[in-house]
Amino acid sequence: MVLAGGLSLASPVTPRPAAADTPIVPDRWYMGAASHLANNAGRAADGMLIGEIAMTELRATSLRDEAAWEDSGDPAYTDALAVVGQHGGKLVLVLDYGNPDVLEGGAFPDTAAERRAFLGYANQTIATVGSENLAAIEIWNEWDIYMGWWDQGLKWDDPCPDDPTDAPGCPVMYSKLVEALLYPEREGLGLPSLRQTAPGVPVLANAISARDADWTTKSMNYLRDHDVQVDGAVIHPYVNGENDCPDSWNQPAGPLVAVKCVTLVADEIERDYGQRLPMWVTEVGWSRAGANAVTADQQARYLVELYVRARATGDTAGVWWYDLMDDAGVDEETANYGLVGRDPAAPDSPGELHPAGQAFSVLAGFWEDCTSVTGDYRTDRTFLVSCPEGTRKIILDATGPELLAASEYGNVMDLLGQVNKVPPGGDVSPLIGHPVGVTADLRGVTFGPLTITTPRTPPVEVGDTLVANPGLVDVPGANSPPTLEYFWSRDGRSIPGATAASYTVVEADRGAKLSVTVNLSVGYYPLGSWTSDSVAVIGQSLTPPNLTITGQAKAGQQLRVSFNPQTGVTYTYQWLRNGTAIPGATTATYKIAKSDRGQALSVMVTGAATGYASVTATSSAVIVQGGSSWLSRLMGWFLSWLGCFQR
Repeated sequence: MVLAGGLSLASPVTPRPAAADTPIVPDRWYMGAASHLANNAGRAADGMLIGEIAMTELRATSLRDEAAWEDSGDPAYTDALAVVGQHGGKLVLVLDYGNPDVLEGGAFPDTAAERRAFLGYANQTIATVGSENLAAIEIWNEWDIYMGWWDQGLKWDDPCPDDPTDAPGCPVMYSKLVEALLYPEREGLGLPSLRQTAPGVPVLANAISARDADWTTKSMNYLRDHDVQVDGAVIHPYVNGENDCPDSWNQPAGPLVAVKCVTLVADEIERDYGQRLPMWVTEVGWSRAGANAVTADQQARYLVELYVRARATGDTAGVWWYDLMDDAGVDEETANYGLVGRDPAAPDSPGELHPAGQAFSVLAGFWEDCTSVTGDYRTDRTFLVSCPEGTRKIILDATGPELLAASEYGNVMDLLGQVNKVPPGGDVSPLIGHPVGVTADLRGVTFGPLTITTPRTPPVEVGDTLVANPGLVDVPGANSPPTLEYFWSRDGRSIPGATAASYTVVEADRGAKLSVTVNLSVGYYPLGSWTSDSVAVIGQSLTPPNLTITGQAKAGQQLRVSFNPQTGVTYTYQWLRNGTAIPGATTATYKIAKSDRGQALSVMVTGAATGYASVTATSSAVIVQGGSSWLSRLMGWFLSWLGCFQR
């Protein structure tokens, strides 16, 4: 068979190149939204397109959209996608779906000729959009759902119709497509690879809707065994009880379950592929309608918690909320995921921001210049955000499964340290797109130095009480007294309930290092966060050494103490005569003096290590030979006297 350009499929296959050793790392953590830009061409009342609203009002750093294969070349797609790069954002480009002009008898490209045609479409689309505008390339969207076999009555668990030897869901077929796009020379396709068309852009695999452990295992095993280097894995953790994510029967499950699902799949991929890949959460959301509906306010709170916990895992490259704008022409549940509503007077045009959209904007502005979020995503409700001017704090409230009990949108701000209330229907525009809950300008604020007062020279012991001393605190012009919040940490992890100015050392602290973080605020506005130097806590006691003295106990001879030392322990020595320290005798050996005759010699050894209580042991005594009693002295005098007569 001869393809376009005169390439014959009988061309020799080039040797398989070795895959790269490490995946391409994303250039930032993305706060994005899934969009349908080409399908939402109407303009808002102010003339803005939905893509422009996403990149300006919402402050998204990325959108995720597709240029479907059968619509390739349609300017309605490529023109709409270009708006993302124009506003400084990056696009996750989805390459997907069938093309009836190319595919024969199946839903997917399952032959070399069809894979070549798909690669040609991919390269053309990337060149039109511009690889410099791409955050990543996602190979297919929800392979398990959009299979194109509905007219045949086939289901996901049925055998693969295009290849009966493949597993249900066709994971090997999918993996061969990924391989062809990255290494086309292996099939002699004669086209540039995605690496050549989009250098430095991550390529994403595992494009199924949620979690299917068997499918992922087969796909990732194929990619591993065929040296196919991908740069990330996709997951859509809709935890509504319809997927295989743990705890998802708790309908509708919240953000914590969704993020646990992400890390679970990351673990499974590391096991099956041999590398821990960044997880790209390219769709996730909760609908305001349908069987598992959440309220608009709960949707907003879920959004904030999801993004915070997902970023704190360290496993994610970003999260793309589904959907940017409410869908039209679909069922009620599908139509109510959006951050932006539709204009009732012009349904094709964007309308007002939903509370979730407002929360998205606030969070995006809050951490847009920050580099990381720390905290245990599984348990913590307070997370620290590392930013250029210091540490900011995000609190996910603490009153149960509902993050906040009140219903008005203004309470979403509480999650970010901002407690100004916006009544229902109130004007939130001054808050949208601006950093919330932090004052960036710290000039004039005096704080510190922050120290910890201890009852003894560190290391401290269990039962000791430590006191945080914030030093000088001065906020010029404040209309209310400054507020100090204290958070104690053990080896850098927060200690639950330790939020007072003092802290009593407990058993769990043995061998650890304790520190305290103090947050300074005036009224509702945090001004900064400071963390003290750490204080070491004495660990468990060291093992006393079992001492043995060797050597001949005679004047002029040398005694030595021996024992089995513990690793990392420093030992000091003190020799004793009749229980009293011998001046200068402080090494592991001791030369017996004449004055030691008849005396009891022993040695005391002390072991010490940082963070541990020191330990001391004293050896058994040895008696030095040559000591004289009154009888021996008398005999010596007598023999000396007798010797005089003999002379």
